[in-house]
Formats: sequence, C-alpha cells, structure tokens
Amino acid sequence: MTLALSCWAILLAVLGWQTRAYLGAARVAGLAVCVILGLQTAVRPAIFFAGLDTPSPDAWFSGPDWPLIALALLTVSVWMALFGLAYAAAAQIRAPSVLLPRMTAPPDTGAVLTIAATLTALNLACTGALVMKAGGVAEFIVAVKVGKDLAGLYVLREIGTLAVPLLMLAGLLSPRRAWPVAALIALNFAANMLWGNRTNIALLGLAALASVHFFLRPLRLRDLAMLAALAVAGLEGLKALRLLLLTEALGTAAQADLDFWTALSASLHFNQFDALMLALRDAGELFDLTDGREALNGLLAWVPRFLWPEKDVFAVGGWFRRVYEPGVVNGWPVTVVGSWYLNFGWSGLPFGAILSGIVAARIDATYRDLRSNAFAAAIAPATAFLLLDGGTNFGLVQRYVLFVVPLAGIAFLLRTRDAVASPAVRGTP
Repeated sequence: MTLALSCWAILLAVLGWQTRAYLGAARVAGLAVCVILGLQTAVRPAIFFAGLDTPSPDAWFSGPDWPLIALALLTVSVWMALFGLAYAAAAQIRAPSVLLPRMTAPPDTGAVLTIAATLTALNLACTGALVMKAGGVAEFIVAVKVGKDLAGLYVLREIGTLAVPLLMLAGLLSPRRAWPVAALIALNFAANMLWGNRTNIALLGLAALASVHFFLRPLRLRDLAMLAALAVAGLEGLKALRLLLLTEALGTAAQADLDFWTALSASLHFNQFDALMLALRDAGELFDLTDGREALNGLLAWVPRFLWPEKDVFAVGGWFRRVYEPGVVNGWPVTVVGSWYLNFGWSGLPFGAILSGIVAARIDATYRDLRSNAFAAAIAPATAFLLLDGGTNFGLVQRYVLFVVPLAGIAFLLRTRDAVASPAVRGTP
C-alpha cells in the first residue's frame, strides 16, 4: 500500500502542478485534460486507500491489488508528464490553427441567439419525434441504452451539443439575457438526457464554468466546492431517473443493487480506473491487444452509417467488457490511457500522450484571447472538454466533424452577416 500511496502522491503532484499552470495562464485545453483525467484516475484510488471500497467487479479482483494500483497510477503520471512536455513544445507555435473557427470581433447577439434557438427547436423536434415513435420516454431510453436500436441516428443528439456553446456565447455577449439563455440550455440538456446520456451535460457544464471564470469573473474555491456538490447531486438524480424509467419499461430492475461507493464510482465514471487496472493486468495474457483496430475505426467514424451500415465502433469499452462478461451490451470505458494501451501496448502510450499535448496546445493557441473575446471564451472550453477526454481518444475525428465543422460554418455565416451589415452601420448618421 505504501508504494501505491507514493505513486498516488506523484500523480497528484503532476496533475496539481499542471492544473495550476494552465489555470493561471488561461489555457483551457490543458486544464480540461487535467480535470477529466484527474477525475477518472485520482479519485477512485483515494476511495481504496480509505478502505471504503475495493476494485470492481469483485469477480475479477480479490480485494485491492496494491502493486497493480501503483502501476496504474504511475502509468497515468508518465502519460501526464509526456503530455505536459509535448504541450510546452507545441505551445511555442503561437499562430492560431486554421482547423478551428475563430472570430476576432463580437458577433451580433441577436443573430447568435436566433441560430441557437433554431438549433434548440430542431433538437427538441427530432428527439420528440423519436420518443413518440418509440412509444414513450421509457421505451425510447430502452431503445437507446439497451437495444441500441438507434445506431446511425445519434448524430441527432449532437444538435443540442452544438446549440449549447452558442447559447453560452449569447449569454456572455448579453448577460441580461441570462435567464432565457439558461432556459434554452436546460431544454437541450433535457433532450440530451432522453438519449440516456449525462456525459455531454457534465462536459458542457464544466465548459460553462470555465467560460464564466475566464471571461466574467474568477470562481472562488468555495464556489467550486458548492457547484461540485450540486453537480454530483444533479448527475446522481439524473441517473436515478433514468434507472427508474428503464425499470418501468423493462419490468425488472435495470441495475443490480451495489454498495454506495461502488454505485457512486460507476455513476460518475470514477471506476474507469478499475477498468484501466484490468487492461494493464490482462492485455497480452488473458486476451490480445487489438493492434490499432479501434484507432482505425475512429479515423473512419465520421462516415454516416447510412453510407456504411457495417461500420464498427471506435470505443474500446464495449469490446473490453465482453471479454469478461460476454453478451453484455454496455461497455467499460478504460480512460484514454487504457484505450491507447489496449490498441498498441506500452509503445502506444508515448505517442498518444504526445499527440494529446500537441492537440491541446493548438486549441489553446487558437483561443489565447478567451479573457477578452466572447467567442473564444464560449467556444474554447466547449471544444476542449468535448474533444479531449483526458487526451486525444479515438473519437476525436468524429467529434471534430460533428461539432467543430458545423461550428466553423456558423462562424462563417456570422462573419459574413456582420461584414454585410457593417457598411450600412458605417453609413448611418
């Protein structure tokens, strides 16, 4: 246990130093990686050390395996160290990336709000139509989470993901419109929840906090503690509601009774650390590495399923869980570190960490003015938290196509509108 505690202290030191540096310099992409990977890998070991829980599932762990816990912690520490070095090197290139949308002048607030409201209405209409077709909310959630019957239609869920950052932008441009903006954001989150998804809500919530902190006013530690408590309560409440609806539709318990700390860790994705331990222990022994299968699938994931019905998924979690529990649909995410390891072994971790550092640095170089530029303040955090799941996972290309590409089109429309309107404004007495 002493070795594991030492490795945990090393990870906390690496995460803490980088978090402080990125936070002070307003580098939100670097910060997003620290926050997400920290939540996924630093919280669960603390629960083990306190004796509150043991690694799960119990069938594959015989209590805390302290050498394995130490190995997992040290692996994440090395990942973050390489990420930081790559970030620092790539940050020397200060020019914005042409692959990310930018606006240097504030867009018209009314135009932004109109586009965001239109996307919200489209989001509600599409989701509502699918719910009605399924026969009700509970039946729709079953189709999404259990039957996986909506493959190819998940792109509709991303309409709301696109609308929320634009609503955040409208709120930053016109704080007096905070309440209608918040109401529209809540509607998008509600539609997202009907898809059985809380991850986007959590990520965009973190992005909103970053926008407020860097553009409007710094958040104090007391504010963050209160918001964290509210977030945990809210996410737990949403999961309870989803399980209630699933139980009602299935006629049986949607989830077995779990110990409080095990259930909490599963709900908040802290147990990704458990899955990472399994990956490090069993890959190459109990099962073979995938030799880049998911990485290749991720590069092609942007192709619509109606054009490629047999398209395979890039998320390693589903396949990974079925190694241990054949026939189970839902997967065990293994963190971005575990995904790279399962695909390429130890040799893949340095490449994944370095690539992650470069991508994060390019995002931050593009939006260096987020303290003074409302567009950057709204879009940079959303881009960082949505694209970087503790680093560059294999869904990066798909997320880029679904989020960044349409966002770039909207930014172009806003710039074009402002350019057309500017001569008339200049000619006004």
